[in-house]
Amino acid sequence: MAMVGGSAVLAADDKDGDYAPVISVVVVSYNTREWTLRCLASLSTATRHELDVIVVDNGSTDGSADAVGAAFPDVCLLRNPDNTGFARAVNAGSAVARGDYLLLVNPDGYLEPGSINALVAFARANPRYVICGGRTLTPEGDLDPRSCWSAPTLWSLASNALLLSTLWPRSRWFDPEAMGDYGRDHPRPVDVVTGCLLLVALDDWRLLGGLDERYFLYGEDADLCLRATALTGRACAVTPDAVMVHAVGESSATRPDKLEMLLRGRITLVRTHLPGWRGRLGVGLVVAGVAVRAAAARAGIRLERGWGDAWARRHQWWRGYPGARQGPDATVSRMPLEQSGEKITGRSSLRTGWERRRRFVRSILDPRSLAHAVRLLHYFHYTHVDEVGKVTMGPGVRPAPNVSFANGERISIGEGTRIGARTHLWAGSTSGRIDIGDDCNIAPLCFVTASNYGTEPGIALMDQVKQDEDVVIGNGVWLGAGVLVMPGVTIGDGTVVAAGAVVTKDLPPNVIAGGNPAKVIRAR
Repeated sequence: MAMVGGSAVLAADDKDGDYAPVISVVVVSYNTREWTLRCLASLSTATRHELDVIVVDNGSTDGSADAVGAAFPDVCLLRNPDNTGFARAVNAGSAVARGDYLLLVNPDGYLEPGSINALVAFARANPRYVICGGRTLTPEGDLDPRSCWSAPTLWSLASNALLLSTLWPRSRWFDPEAMGDYGRDHPRPVDVVTGCLLLVALDDWRLLGGLDERYFLYGEDADLCLRATALTGRACAVTPDAVMVHAVGESSATRPDKLEMLLRGRITLVRTHLPGWRGRLGVGLVVAGVAVRAAAARAGIRLERGWGDAWARRHQWWRGYPGARQGPDATVSRMPLEQSGEKITGRSSLRTGWERRRRFVRSILDPRSLAHAVRLLHYFHYTHVDEVGKVTMGPGVRPAPNVSFANGERISIGEGTRIGARTHLWAGSTSGRIDIGDDCNIAPLCFVTASNYGTEPGIALMDQVKQDEDVVIGNGVWLGAGVLVMPGVTIGDGTVVAAGAVVTKDLPPNVIAGGNPAKVIRAR
């Protein structure tokens, strides 16, 4: 039992009567003293679950950290001497989290009674959603639609560049990212859950590596949601039963600085999640949208203020955020690129465009390129195209294009199962089978084998007689990235195997297992 706001936070009864999850709440504060205190006070009425509250103060100068420490002595308070950015601060807070779920809550708002209960209940009742959010209101009680978004597309970026989204805001056709046809009045899947109220299982959070610390502010929540969907094959969703009153922008900088960070985050997101030429075109559309608005402002057309200044400072944002490592040792640059030591030339390391073109032509004409392409096509056909036709698959099975199969006639996959990139299923040399149940999620880089080399001493490994034993994976099983499943193993229904585990023995149903060799950590 934890104490929040002077009230005991009691563990709620599980629907089965034997399990009440612990919720780790991470709040990042930056010069929002009164709002932060109000936010923390609201937690006591928002849930009956046990809370693990972590506040990360990002170098506030208004006494926020001291006020939190005095009013909430049981809260875990982390003090940053400087503003390290939202993503890095959240990752620091999540590193000490101990709950079953991680809940991100913005400090410039407060939760209505029962909101955390409703959000956790929704997440537990809908395990097909990897990230869940709620509904946000303004302090005046009006609906704030910014609790969720659709992912950016070339059409949405073009609509923004052409001012269509400004002329017809929240239009289904001309402002699709705003999801204007959705009143936030019923649960539904969404592409992006806003980070002001975002719930994710702590195991999923750690599998995803937390927030991308390239983002100083803005865009990191969208990046997390898009990565989560791509990696796990599960969707994000919101429920109107979890409500937060959100005073948007209380912790943000002034308008020009805020707009610059918004544009940096936007361009970083587009470059990351729209591959190849689509990403380059998407960045061009973002830049064009700012140019059009700046021109409109100079022509006397009334739009939001600040676009002229944003265009004048375009060299500071049009390449997005500079790269940074993820993790506790990551550094985040807040300076303009030309001041951060990163050389900006607009070119690669090749000195001239002519040299780049000559190398490209030579690479096409080089016979080694053709030979390599033939080898790649042969490998892809042998391991995927030819083999996938032999595999017994139920409806809705979604293997990634570069999943490889061996002896596919002895592999069966139940309906609704998803298999991540570069996963390999080897059904053994002679008699082994791999049977995978319904609604499983197999993350990238897994290896499931029904055949193993012997261990006779004095005989070279490749000369050993292979031993085939069937592998059985039950319904609703989740294998994290890089899991190795050895021959003869049976994994029970609903079991979760943590990333990097090596499964050498049977695992019972509905447990979480991890390690090498894999062992049961706890029941689900």
